[in-house]
Amino acid sequence: AVDFGTSNTVLAVWDPEAQEGKALGLAQFSRLYRQGEELVPVVPSVIHYAEQGASWIGNQVLEKGLYDSPRTFRWLKTYIMRKNPGKKRIAGRDISYFQAGKDFLSALLLFACEDAAFEEEEIAFTVPVEAFELYEDWLCSVAEQAGKGRFRLIDEASAAALGYGARIQPGDIYLIFDFGGGSLDVAVVLIEREEEISGSRRCRVLGKAGADLGGSTVDGWLFAEVLRRKGLDDTQEFVRRISCTLLARCEALKEALSTEKEAQIE
Repeated sequence: AVDFGTSNTVLAVWDPEAQEGKALGLAQFSRLYRQGEELVPVVPSVIHYAEQGASWIGNQVLEKGLYDSPRTFRWLKTYIMRKNPGKKRIAGRDISYFQAGKDFLSALLLFACEDAAFEEEEIAFTVPVEAFELYEDWLCSVAEQAGKGRFRLIDEASAAALGYGARIQPGDIYLIFDFGGGSLDVAVVLIEREEEISGSRRCRVLGKAGADLGGSTVDGWLFAEVLRRKGLDDTQEFVRRISCTLLARCEALKEALSTEKEAQIE
């Protein structure tokens, strides 16, 4: 299973003996993220295009200090969901966020299947409840590029309810809050009966609302506050020059404040 997120991507495999899903760590791409008492392997959703056609993915980008490089693509899912046509000119070619996202996910699938010795197993992709057909078609093209013909799509709302151990029964209704890196999505979903399920989905959306408010928005607030305290503004050449680096530091500050009462950046 693949949960492609704006900030991080999580892969999981089904353990038939334990009868539960387990997060899959990829040594070269993953980092450990603390959630309560548990350490969960996640892959930062970033890809960097280096010289001579090489590319670095996930934690490789962080370890090499390339997170705020102009050659690095971040917030892939947000740009793809918003159908952003923007491209970056790198090494003589134009790379779109759609292509960067495809390269990122395809590489993860290939390495995951190799590490876990998968061949014909089915892959499940989680899909936002407000996903448009183009996004679903794009995910299908990702699976095809990775050579994986057997896959299905499942609503993120259904996946969340399942993942948190809820005993889902047909006819149950859930209110799902999803505060991610790029957006806040709220959905009221009805769990469908087996005969009602269409297109591999498990739930019917009764109502939904979304806002362009996510972790990246909080980064921007911290960025603005740092400038305010220093008597600077983002129109100054000096600020523009360091903006990518400063924004990345603000993101690290936000993450630190998720578990600590105080944190600082330099």
